[in-house]
Amino acid sequence: MNLEKHRPGNNYASTAFFTSERSRARSLLEMLAVARVDLRQGADPALIKRSDELERLLDVKAQYQMRLLSARPDQSDVAEVEKEIRALAGDYEDVQARIRKQSSLYLNFTQPAILHLEEVQSELKDNNTLLLEYALGNEHSYLWAITSESFTCHELPNRTTIEKAAGDVYKLLTAREPINGETQAQAEQRALAADAQVLIAECFAERVTLQMLAAQLDVSPFRLCRVFRQTTGGTLHEHLTRLRLATALERLPQYRERLTALALDLGFSSHSHFTLAFRSHFGHAPTAFLRPR
Repeated sequence: MNLEKHRPGNNYASTAFFTSERSRARSLLEMLAVARVDLRQGADPALIKRSDELERLLDVKAQYQMRLLSARPDQSDVAEVEKEIRALAGDYEDVQARIRKQSSLYLNFTQPAILHLEEVQSELKDNNTLLLEYALGNEHSYLWAITSESFTCHELPNRTTIEKAAGDVYKLLTAREPINGETQAQAEQRALAADAQVLIAECFAERVTLQMLAAQLDVSPFRLCRVFRQTTGGTLHEHLTRLRLATALERLPQYRERLTALALDLGFSSHSHFTLAFRSHFGHAPTAFLRPR
């Protein structure tokens, strides 16, 4: 995906999507291996060994091809690598065909049909259907959005950030489930605080007031403030500000030279108000988080 960022228009994003699909298929196989599910019954061990060898060779050649293409190589070198990959792919398909005849179970699990981007798009019947696929990583994560006529890729925060956010949302969605030993009053307070957080998440970029939140939740402003602090340990304003600042940090690269617009889009009253809050929360001004071009 770094290649797509620096050299867009060379199909690196669609190649990354295919690689992600292939990785998911391998993960399934690893899970089956851990469970000691025997998928090799009926297949010649020598054929399976040859299949594994060819797959490794194809991976090595594909990685070499990617490095070669990123270095502006001589076209004769590119043609030679492509010729070698086609030869290996032909041998690989021959071996797979022989395995298929001997053990359809093994082949279906170890070599599932992995669709390329064009094939995925052909399966989406109309442009009203949107397929979202995520790939979580230690440094960055990615989202592919696919319709029958379009394909876009978006960079997301790392796995830890996303998993924490998903966990927080799960807690909010399950806040009304009973907890052993909890009184009815405690359950109601916990549900109210969760409802307030969900409501803030839906409108945090707008002009949010205590009276508006209380009216939406059908409670008095005083009760809402008291219950929220007792349940979460912080105030509504602190929670709202943290949410706005976390969003600002994620959007900084897109607003590199428009920080005032970013501040206003997220509900801050001014650029100075935003910068003061940002520095207080993160320890540095917003510009310190912007990488040089």
